[in-house]
Amino acid sequence: MARRLLILNGMATLNLPFYHAAAYGFSALFLWTNRYMDVPVPNYDQVGSAAYIGLLLIRNLMGFSIPAFLFIVGFYGAFASEGTDGGAMWRMVATRIKKLLVPYVLWTTATFVILRQIPGPSEALAMYYFITLMIQYYVLSPILLPLAKKRWILLLIVSAIIQLGLQLLRHLVILGIGFPGLDLLISLSPIWFFPSRILMFAIGAVVGAHLEEAMGWLRKHFTLLVVAAIVSGVLMPIEYQWVANHSPNGWPGSDFFGLSRTIFSICIVLVIIAASKLPMPASLSRQFIGLGSKSLGVYLANTPVLYVAASLIYHLAPSLLGVQIIYQSILVSLGLFAPLIGMSIIKRPPLSRAYGYVFG
Repeated sequence: MARRLLILNGMATLNLPFYHAAAYGFSALFLWTNRYMDVPVPNYDQVGSAAYIGLLLIRNLMGFSIPAFLFIVGFYGAFASEGTDGGAMWRMVATRIKKLLVPYVLWTTATFVILRQIPGPSEALAMYYFITLMIQYYVLSPILLPLAKKRWILLLIVSAIIQLGLQLLRHLVILGIGFPGLDLLISLSPIWFFPSRILMFAIGAVVGAHLEEAMGWLRKHFTLLVVAAIVSGVLMPIEYQWVANHSPNGWPGSDFFGLSRTIFSICIVLVIIAASKLPMPASLSRQFIGLGSKSLGVYLANTPVLYVAASLIYHLAPSLLGVQIIYQSILVSLGLFAPLIGMSIIKRPPLSRAYGYVFG
């Protein structure tokens, strides 16, 4: 089981630069079109093009990284807390939060310095919202983890209602449908606030707390999970385009997170951990395990790396913005390898003492 979780962590880490680079790809298609074509911006003429479809598939199919990370956080939280008393659990929570805070503050500050922007509180919390969520789930662990052990059905039902309900509210906003209090509900549930992504943490905690029973259920329903992953994977771009076609503002943006994508993320994560033998060469699985051990560093560093790379291309080589296969290849390569190279350098003496403060 530990090996499968490490492989899942590595897969999710590999997805990160692809997922984030695709967002810059959409910017190049619609917002920066005037850098390589004589058109006003924003320009949505390339909706439906091969580049648009490719970016849309990447954003949807590779969007399970954060859900996978949250599943792993919930799983290990429940697994590690087994048999611990309240005091020990709070000490464990404090240790994990301390490990996250310094890298979080460091990279958030560095990113906004690069952006030459003084952020508001919500912007700062949203920049690395996975870290913000992790800290909140750690703080809530003494409440949520006992529920995962004793009242797990209630926890899953309530978590599903909360997360899917909040996503549905955002769908209504994009579709131009409103009701009294909707704006307040949206403002009270930003992406960095724990209810927005609670379902995957809850599923991970339940699996970790009931590992033997959960794995038996997952193996029994493995085929169903695979079918559900395929069906929801097909529905993701269809749902995205349906919302785009019915939205008064047109394109819903690269950050749109549909209901089918939530289902896909859950199913693909469960398929990976339920597979008795993952169909991949041993050398590849070792690569995923090694990459997964560097997930936090890749997550932290690839955001400013991609911004700098995209900015340089925008100013110095704007024609590349119109050639997505080259543009994406550059961004993905830098988004993955620049953090890995940086980690390998800082891990060596005399800089090695700073590694934990920089990359966690």
